[in-house]
Amino acid sequence: MKFGKDQIQKMVLSALLLAFLVYAYFAVLLGPLMVKQEAVKKKTLELTPKIEAADKLIKQSAANKIRSVGAQDVIKQLNAMIPPGAPVAWFPPRVAEFYKARNVDKVTTRLIGLNPDKSLVGYVQSGWSLEFPKVEFVLFGKALAEFENAELLVEITSFAIEINRDDVESQHVTMTLNSIVRK
Repeated sequence: MKFGKDQIQKMVLSALLLAFLVYAYFAVLLGPLMVKQEAVKKKTLELTPKIEAADKLIKQSAANKIRSVGAQDVIKQLNAMIPPGAPVAWFPPRVAEFYKARNVDKVTTRLIGLNPDKSLVGYVQSGWSLEFPKVEFVLFGKALAEFENAELLVEITSFAIEINRDDVESQHVTMTLNSIVRK
């Protein structure tokens, strides 16, 4: 079968049109899509560490929320143990009443100073000096043990006992302690 000049021109024109359509498809339509796809892959690779860091932050945030509930309970308990007002107003009478109830009559309580508590924001450690001029050691030892168990916010930092040679049954006791109080 022989093709005429007209048919050959149509076939060449059709082949050129097909070649142009193939070229246009790959160059104009598919090419930019491939470039965009590569750009999206690069951005995704760049964002992957940020996404992982964000996931870690989300997990830390959830863990902090759980811990904050426990910390809020501790703060509530701490606030319940600390009487309202200035510590100078309530701590010396509290100590005096405690020891008086245990037959240790004379106690002198002095405020030494206030130091910020780094572990608890909004609270300070108040330093106190306690002096017991004349006590029987066994009676005082029992009262001191009860005091440490009763006052959970108190930490004894130093302790000194002086024995009087004239009166062996009574000793002079001085001690310093820290107590946690509100600012």
